[in-house]
Formats: sequence, structure tokens, C-alpha cells
Amino acid sequence: MEEEILQIEELSINAFPAILTELYDGWILRYSNGYTYRGNSINPLYSSTIDLENKIDYCEDKYFKKGLPCIYKMTENAAEGLDTCLEKRGYTIEKSADIMVCEIDKSTVSQLQDVNISMDMTDEWLEGFLNLNEIIEESIKSTVKTMLSNIQNPVICVNINEGDTMIACGLGVLENRKIGLYDIIVMEQYRCKGLGGKICKEIIDQGIKNGADMAYLQVTSLNEQAVRLYNSLGFKKLYTYWYRVKKVI
Repeated sequence: MEEEILQIEELSINAFPAILTELYDGWILRYSNGYTYRGNSINPLYSSTIDLENKIDYCEDKYFKKGLPCIYKMTENAAEGLDTCLEKRGYTIEKSADIMVCEIDKSTVSQLQDVNISMDMTDEWLEGFLNLNEIIEESIKSTVKTMLSNIQNPVICVNINEGDTMIACGLGVLENRKIGLYDIIVMEQYRCKGLGGKICKEIIDQGIKNGADMAYLQVTSLNEQAVRLYNSLGFKKLYTYWYRVKKVI
């Protein structure tokens, strides 16, 4: 399990590049102008040599000076005692999510007629993605575009339109024969119509065509509707991650 968690965490970091990344004694510090927890968090993936309290002091200083909360993305792989130490220092758990994985059935590939696919991240897809996520502030738009354009691995951009309006989309990122499903989103008035499932199936199918033999995704632990969808597609929970957060002093 430890190796599987490490592999998925590394894939996730590569699939969602931060604007700035710093490696500090086995911890990966990510900064993205405050956009999302995953883009602005400390990932304690590897073994350390520096005293734990001193490391936390260093990280707090780095993030607080940038006006950002200090956020740790935690898994069961984290160093023994780190979660307890953070809790004692006033860090609260604000979000958690499950990582789900699926062994791909390569006999089920079939392209859906109403789903658009691109192996390039076009301006049109990016604008639709921003609209679906209701991102309107120009500075945040710029951050998101930079992060997504910095993805170094092959991408699969999928969307469904109603006329000229994008009503559903998703992003696949392929690395090491694994296809990650990210940012599956459907416009509110079109939900519960099977569009999310179509997006997921098309990303997986395109992953298969490009050599993937396993799929993974992340879903908010309490999102029962999404979990049911992913279970119906063959995904099973592998592990949970959670964020420990301390606000700027």
C-alpha cells in the first residue's frame, strides 16, 4: 500500500503542476498564488533528516510570508507523529478526499458520439473549463491557465456542448500507463443526466488507446453521488488524503 500511495501522489503532483515548487528535505512545497489547496500545499512524501518542529517552522515562515495559509496534504504515508504534531500546533482538518483506482477493461472501448475529444489543451476548452468552474477573476484565470499549460504529460481534454456552450468537461492526464481523471464537472442544470459518466468513460477509453492499463481519480469523501458513479465504472477506494490547515498569523 505504501508504494501505491507514493506512486499516485507523484502522478497527481505531475498532473497538476504548481506555479512554483520547492523541494525541502523530502517535502515538496507547492505555491500557486492561493488557487486551490492542492496547488498551495506541502506534500511530505519522502523521509526527512531535519527535526520535525524546525521543518514545520520553516514551512510556516515560507507560506505566511506569501500571505498564504500553511497547508499539508496528508496521507497514511506521512512521517510518524506529523499529523499529531500539526494538530497540537493548531492545524485543523478542512478537506478530505478518497483516491479511487480501476483496473481497465480494454475490451470495452467505444467512442461516444456526442463527446468532443482533443489531445491538445485548446483555448476553447480552457475557456469552457473556466466558465464551468465559475472562475471570472482575471488573476485567477491567468494562474489556472499557467498551471494547466505547464502539464508535461499527454493530456486528454473532453467536453460535451449544448450548442456553443460547454455544459460538461473533464481532463485526463497520462503517465506511466496510468490515466488520471481530473476536474470532472457538469453544469448544474444538466446534472443527473449521465453526462459525468460519459466524460469519464471517454477519458478512460482514450487512455486505453494510448496504452493505459489503470485509471485513478480523486473524489470528496462525502460526495455520495459521485462515489456511486465511480463505483459503477469499476473504481474502488485505495486510500484517503486530508488537508491540515493553519491560517496566516
